[in-house]
Amino acid sequence: MDILTAKGQISVEDEQATRRLWESYYPDYRYIETPKDKPAAFDAVLVKGKQIYAVVETKCRRDMTLEKFNDEYKAQWLVTYKKIRDCCIAADLLAVPFVGFLYIQPSNTLLTKEIYRDGQFQQHITIQQTRTQATTNGGSVLRDNAFINMAQARILRGNV
Repeated sequence: MDILTAKGQISVEDEQATRRLWESYYPDYRYIETPKDKPAAFDAVLVKGKQIYAVVETKCRRDMTLEKFNDEYKAQWLVTYKKIRDCCIAADLLAVPFVGFLYIQPSNTLLTKEIYRDGQFQQHITIQQTRTQATTNGGSVLRDNAFINMAQARILRGNV
């Protein structure tokens, strides 16, 4: 599993930073993770009190700033389409929205956006077959990827 490698551990650290940043803005909500040593369909759920409020897919980027994301990538978040489908299924099964978290580590910034709710996408999503990094540890793979417009995402900034 990727989580057992040095790069996998950096990914875990970044997700913890994501959780801390989210909870600093929303202390009434908890970011409850799925097991990191198993291939879960989604990364976490948001819980308030005893109720699940959302399914969360979290991605962390160390190779870009918020400015680079907005300028060079036109605020388009690339996520494996299979992950998007799995999160939508989980959200439907739990009767909650699916929310995307994109943590941009160099800017210590978290972009959040509701992606899916009640059987419908809430954002424009483009599906394209592209070659991307296969895993946290590298490699290359050709697969269907979703490009999600994050231009109007909620922006949470931490101490830089």
